[in-house]
Amino acid sequence: TSGLRVVAVIEKYPRVETVQVYPELPEPTAVPALYWTDQGVGTGTGKIGRANLDGSEHQDLLTGLGIPSGIALDPEHRKIYWTDTRNPGKIRRANLDGSEHQDLLTGTDDGLDSPNDLALDLVNKKIYWTDGGSQDHIGRANLDGSEDERIVITGLGMPQSLALDVVGKKMYWTDWSLHKIRYAKLDGSDAEDFLTGENNASGLALDLVNRKIYWVTWSSTLGSRIRCANLDGNGSDAQNVFTGVTTAWGLAVDVVRGKIYWADWGEDNIGRTKLDGSDPEDFITAGLDHPYRLALGIW
Repeated sequence: TSGLRVVAVIEKYPRVETVQVYPELPEPTAVPALYWTDQGVGTGTGKIGRANLDGSEHQDLLTGLGIPSGIALDPEHRKIYWTDTRNPGKIRRANLDGSEHQDLLTGTDDGLDSPNDLALDLVNKKIYWTDGGSQDHIGRANLDGSEDERIVITGLGMPQSLALDVVGKKMYWTDWSLHKIRYAKLDGSDAEDFLTGENNASGLALDLVNRKIYWVTWSSTLGSRIRCANLDGNGSDAQNVFTGVTTAWGLAVDVVRGKIYWADWGEDNIGRTKLDGSDPEDFITAGLDHPYRLALGIW
């Protein structure tokens, strides 16, 4: 299709029937990297960092932020988007190098209370977010923040993590109060439960090649567990992938390299493992103070 590019996974996965598509991108000018939000120890100490996937060039891109939470990347326009959960909440963006940061949506003007996670639909040029504050909702807007709307306002307790399957025209989210993972169409209609009984589920990540959904759960007795299920099922095949984490809230899946990354908020590190949970290793252990969400920059 003119103007769209298929992610380069067909050679490695020749039986893929549906894959993610993105707007046609310029030639890559950056090496694959991981980006993250770091909440710090209080308002005004948050930051956004990055490192190449080989661990090199670890740097803070933005500092002095409020309480940054969700993070997503727009490779076409070389932008970072993130949520700030401080009161009033905000959705913000900047260039990939941290310059020219700006507010797109604010609590004062746009009714945000505690925006948590966000995801980008780069085909239809939309931002999606969850807000688990006093007026729970899932919202969306254009990439420049215009035409914002609330698309899910019922059947919510405390919506947290969010992930999009743009090709399948679905969005998935976790709900801490309801202990559920739910999904709906991209316009918010036809919401259904995918899985129930998942305590403090967070860090949703989709593997659209192998049709898997990953998330992390947390309890005071078991700590955090990275779990997965078949995306095309009903969640009944959910299983643990890796249990060696303390308080992980953010996940990212690198299908091409076969890796899962997690941000451990309590241990102040970012780790990774293979998709089956084997060969765990530390990725970033220094310069972190409550890392929260992750985004992969692969283009």
